[in-house]
Amino acid sequence: MDLTSQETLLKFRDEAIRAFRGEDLNLQPRKRLQMMDKMPTELRSLDEFREAFVINAVLGKCRPAAANKQMSLLRASREKAQKLEDYENFEAILESQMDGVTFGAHGYRTRQLEDADAETIYTGVHKILQVLKKLGYDAFANSGTLLGLVRDKGLIPYDDDIDLAVILSARRDEDAAEEFKVLLGCLLAEGLDCYFVESKNAIIKLPNIDGFEVDLFPAYGAHRRYNIFPYSRKQLVFADIWPLTTCPVSKLPLPARPEVLLRENYGDTWEIPNPRYTFPWVTQKAKFSTLLKELAEEEEY
Repeated sequence: MDLTSQETLLKFRDEAIRAFRGEDLNLQPRKRLQMMDKMPTELRSLDEFREAFVINAVLGKCRPAAANKQMSLLRASREKAQKLEDYENFEAILESQMDGVTFGAHGYRTRQLEDADAETIYTGVHKILQVLKKLGYDAFANSGTLLGLVRDKGLIPYDDDIDLAVILSARRDEDAAEEFKVLLGCLLAEGLDCYFVESKNAIIKLPNIDGFEVDLFPAYGAHRRYNIFPYSRKQLVFADIWPLTTCPVSKLPLPARPEVLLRENYGDTWEIPNPRYTFPWVTQKAKFSTLLKELAEEEEY
């Protein structure tokens, strides 16, 4: 099979759609994805490739983060061509065949925050904040949670986790890594079942709330060159964070200038909902290489 041929790509896309609609074609979608990985860049940049990739991923219940990224690229391409309706129709096809299952950067899921009781979520977060406060730390709603509270006046319906940031006393990366690890130990001592999400990442996974993951990110740095991992590297000032304010809806703490943080995290279009937003992890992690290196070395120790 010629994997450099657009004809092959179109065949993959059309057969995937047919299988998605119920035809028994015995496609072996995971194998198809492996084959598509070997296609040249000029084919991988086509919308037909993106559609074929997504449907095969869904059929194989695999590679959800990659599929979500392809959806993000497809949306941007259709929007640029002023054919956003075509993208929305494709989303509708997916929804009609997935029986309530959705996918995103965190995997395949049957529940989103729209399915949760908001007060249960807020109460759970407040309990975590009380523990952090007992340990001498202030924290605030961050990333998607902050975006929802500011833009949507509540939880983002299509989100699937809770994001918090903790204000460390450290100013340097090396000190922040050490303090973040000590904080993990203190949280464990307080009875919270938490852990670092993975090597080469600066996220503490806190106990789930009603089945939804809770991520804790470090905020630290000099007053005029402040950091929040992973989206802002010395682009903030401490006055963007402090003093914290209180969200009128959730009563959760918010940074002093939430719009500044949201623009740093999501860009100038942060006020426009985008369920397929994809964070540029590789680029942003590179900016925090020293912090991540120090955390990795400490974990090995």
